[in-house]
Amino acid sequence: MVRPVLAFAVSGLAALALVAALGAVALERLSTEEAIDDARSLAGVMASGVVEPAIPATLGTGDPAAVAAVDGVVRARILDDSIVRLKIWAADGTILYADAPDLVGEQFALGADARDAIATGRSHAERSDLTRPENRNEQGLAPVLEVYQPIRDPRGTPLLLELYVRYDSVLSGGRALWLTFVPPFVLALLMLAAIQVPLAIRLSRQLRARHREREGLLRQALQASDAERRRIAGHLHDGVVQDLTALSFDLALATEPEAARRAADGVRSASRQLRALMIDLYPPNLRSAGLRGALEDLLEPLAARGIATSLAFDPPAGIDPTSEVLVYRVAREAIRNAGAHAAPSRVEVRVVDQDGLVGLEVRDNGRGFAHETAADRATEGHLGLRLMRDVARETGRTLSIVSSPGAGTLVRLEAR
Repeated sequence: MVRPVLAFAVSGLAALALVAALGAVALERLSTEEAIDDARSLAGVMASGVVEPAIPATLGTGDPAAVAAVDGVVRARILDDSIVRLKIWAADGTILYADAPDLVGEQFALGADARDAIATGRSHAERSDLTRPENRNEQGLAPVLEVYQPIRDPRGTPLLLELYVRYDSVLSGGRALWLTFVPPFVLALLMLAAIQVPLAIRLSRQLRARHREREGLLRQALQASDAERRRIAGHLHDGVVQDLTALSFDLALATEPEAARRAADGVRSASRQLRALMIDLYPPNLRSAGLRGALEDLLEPLAARGIATSLAFDPPAGIDPTSEVLVYRVAREAIRNAGAHAAPSRVEVRVVDQDGLVGLEVRDNGRGFAHETAADRATEGHLGLRLMRDVARETGRTLSIVSSPGAGTLVRLEAR
């Protein structure tokens, strides 16, 4: 059992490692996106709380005093280690303010994200392209994130605030978020793996038990098959073969009337025995004449021996073939045991309707037996009814045997 469990554990750990790696990548991407969203939110707070209140109405005219007023607020309250640059754009691409004074008053073509931010009022964030002309003063910086935030001046004119945020600060925020979620995620995966190993052990034990049970049933079937072949061989040797041998001697004296009569009787007896043996092996009329005719054939050898027999046949409509075969086999085994071991004077067979399913009762008034004796006979190879009980259980039915010494035997097949 160690090898399959070990293989399951190794494959499970490999799958969990793959899931953990993919999950970590997804969490890192998600945390980075979350950090960029935080940068956009920060830009919105800076725009509404700091920049917009500080914009003079004359900023759009290029008034140096207005530029100086905005510059004082920006340097005192916004620029720090993470926000390294700030620009204010007019809708036509003119830079109204920049912390790099040489850009003020210059005009550049706005990118698609900048135009969309002015038109829709939505903020945008992207990694900055430092090769663009308006970014000539930022080319010596480490990678930065550009955040576009729409604002308005006191006259209500749409403007665009552009913040340059160090990209490593964004990544550090995302990494901190990632480190918050990864340990519990990995711990949960390890706990899942730890739970799966006992389940794998239990499953492996159950499979081994089922395998042993199937092997036991196979051995029983083989033993029953061998016992059946021995019984048929003994039946042929002690019955038909002996009758035919005696018949050969009678035929040698067939000129005598008495010998001819004995020969005719022997032929008829041998014919009956062979017919009973063929029916015992497989009922040829189970399909043609149906279950009733096959059961009557099973009772015929007992009647020929002077044993009173009766058949009450009241099954449900439309018996399925599997149930027919099961009822026949159980009845055959019960009738055979009664005739061979019980010495009864009467055998009764009843086929009944049990809520739409077919049931069977075989009762004899023979010598009966103790259940301990039945167990001993099973260990000696008499496995017929024991195998029938296993077959009945697999088809959702129960086979019960009620008997005691001197009180006969009742074999009952019924639905659960």
